[in-house]
Amino acid sequence: MCNFRLTTIFFSGLILLACVSAMAETPLTAQDWIEKEKELQIWCQQEPLSDEAKVFSDTLTKSKQIRADYCSKKYSTLFELQMHIVDLLGDLNRIFPSGGIYLQMQLAESANIKRTGEIALFDLLPEYDDNDNLLSLEISLDDPDYKVESALLVSCNQATKAISPAMDCQSALEEFAEIYNFAQGTYAQPLAFELSKRLDLLETRWNTFYEESKSQMFWEMIANGILFQRKNEAYKFSEPPSWQLVLMHPSVVVENVADAIDGDQFKEAIMIEAIGADWWQQDKWYMPSGGALIATYSDRLDVDDWGYGVALHFRSKFTIGVSEHGDDRGVFMTIDLMRLIQDKKKTIESYRGVIPAKAENQ
Repeated sequence: MCNFRLTTIFFSGLILLACVSAMAETPLTAQDWIEKEKELQIWCQQEPLSDEAKVFSDTLTKSKQIRADYCSKKYSTLFELQMHIVDLLGDLNRIFPSGGIYLQMQLAESANIKRTGEIALFDLLPEYDDNDNLLSLEISLDDPDYKVESALLVSCNQATKAISPAMDCQSALEEFAEIYNFAQGTYAQPLAFELSKRLDLLETRWNTFYEESKSQMFWEMIANGILFQRKNEAYKFSEPPSWQLVLMHPSVVVENVADAIDGDQFKEAIMIEAIGADWWQQDKWYMPSGGALIATYSDRLDVDDWGYGVALHFRSKFTIGVSEHGDDRGVFMTIDLMRLIQDKKKTIESYRGVIPAKAENQ
């Protein structure tokens, strides 16, 4: 009768923990993030940029590399991406040998990014006289605008034609504007940073899961992996599970059987958690994080060697329980020493399959 009551209380507690856990779902599922990843890849495959540049061929290569690195989530911060884009302005030195104007642009844009967090498009506004002769070119980034006129326009034309005789200062700046704005358009697409931040957050949560959850034997890893791995493509963006199955988990406990003969009351015992569950995110030390139906074995005189009962886990690391050895009752406690030898990478891989490269490099 006593064992029946203990079992009823045990399963009622597990059901309550399961209900609390089910209420803590994240707003976006792993599949939602997979869809965001697919959306990013579609955007990244678009290539609204010529494969040829007559004056700024290496700038074209750099701009495409910025886009590729962004799509591969290689930039850790938005500022890092912005500064790579602004660095492209330095390539204007080939048509402005004196250096003054493009250095002003770089310094002003860098300061503007630090001040506002924004980065402007590169706009070119030509000004003509009544006979359609080019008087000046106005480059608009942020305030102030930059004017290319008079002697600067002449030297720009000369430098451009020395590189490509068919081009002039205006056509060279138009070519640069297209290349620069392709890179700037990367900044306007926030998806890669959303996904990168999500992966960083998940790695933190998975590491916390490893540190805080109950240790597992290899067969428990297999069983929990099967329970958790529902869709291969969702591994990358999946939250760690809120609970874990406990299955035939061995531990060494210190057990007290008060009715045993003197000298045999306190004794080490082997405990096997036959089946149970644990919710590792329980942050209240006085509330059980889980429990299991157990069997204990110890060699005592005048007491059944095998005992059967229940165990409760606290903070997924400390265990207390009660066992019935025939007509004798024992109480026991233990600390999860398996955590000292458990392999972190193998534990996480049992749930996630292959860990993303981003995580492996951390």
